[in-house]
Amino acid sequence: MTDLFLPQKTGDDGLSLLTPKGMQFQGRRKDGLALLEPWLPAGEEISMSPPPQGQATIRSPMDLRTGRSFLPRVAILFGRRGQGKTLWLTAMLWMMKERGRLQGTPRFVATNYWTSFSDHASPYLLDELQEFPDWAYNAIIGIDEVVDLLPSARAMSNYTLLSQSFFRQIRKRGCEVLAATQFPQELSRGILRQVDFFLETELVQYGKGVRTYWHDWWGQFTGQYKQRYWPPERDAHDYAFTLWGTDQMFGHYRTEEVVATVVSDSRDEIISQQWQEGDMFIGDIEKGEVQNVGRRSFSEILDMIDGNTVVLLDDLMDIAREDLDLPYLSMTRLRDILTGMGFIVAQDDEGDWVVSK
Repeated sequence: MTDLFLPQKTGDDGLSLLTPKGMQFQGRRKDGLALLEPWLPAGEEISMSPPPQGQATIRSPMDLRTGRSFLPRVAILFGRRGQGKTLWLTAMLWMMKERGRLQGTPRFVATNYWTSFSDHASPYLLDELQEFPDWAYNAIIGIDEVVDLLPSARAMSNYTLLSQSFFRQIRKRGCEVLAATQFPQELSRGILRQVDFFLETELVQYGKGVRTYWHDWWGQFTGQYKQRYWPPERDAHDYAFTLWGTDQMFGHYRTEEVVATVVSDSRDEIISQQWQEGDMFIGDIEKGEVQNVGRRSFSEILDMIDGNTVVLLDDLMDIAREDLDLPYLSMTRLRDILTGMGFIVAQDDEGDWVVSK
């Protein structure tokens, strides 16, 4: 997907598209950091690639300059079904990751849904982040259907209280959060207070572009601390732009899996079923002879796999991380590597994940 841009070096630290130097809202610039700088007036357009004929474009988002200081931001995308929330979210995650790579400040991308470029994709993402893992530094967190993972806290459950603390603490590690939901009003008030921007999305030309309407709800960038309607109304937006070329992301993410709510008694079973049926792994296979990997290298283990010999995926994971020099290799990425080499990664009749041919 590196052909989506022909970026130019900006000469700055390039920390993130989410950490700009300033932002213009309806012609008025407020100094400080904002979620997506463009140094552009309201209503202008940027593009992942050349826009449709007849549409004006400004420079690539990869050319946008960032500030020297870095303050992580949290944004919530909202809108009705089919309005490009996850499409825009995925495109922005990729742009931030690719821009960091090109400018020498790589960013770790973690999502709760599958993408082709995530460094870590897991339906248990928020559960894992509550433990503050080693990889959760300067990371970009993408969360789809966030309401099912962080529901409203009428009873102020322990989980929701912990989640409110999580948003405050994870930002101290330099992590930025982009999350999508249809109805932000279903999130707890304590979590909403941690959000910097609310973005309403609108699909353009069947996914060729996504227009976003930005709401600086707390007035920290516009300086407008007036009372606003809740949820945010489109006519009251502070900033808007269209991102073109988002159709190039089709096939690079998948959201067919049901996001199991945290209060469900069958959450583990739902996740196991959905991530398997969504072709996260390939089919069921009969259990062959499980080979002990011993102290073999990654390539030696793959050489001994055949139609009658399988290897447990868990046994292969640590070896792959070391031999491939990928300390944060996820099961998703390992599956893609193995299937690309012609292997089958599947769950056998006893429920173990194995690698076979």
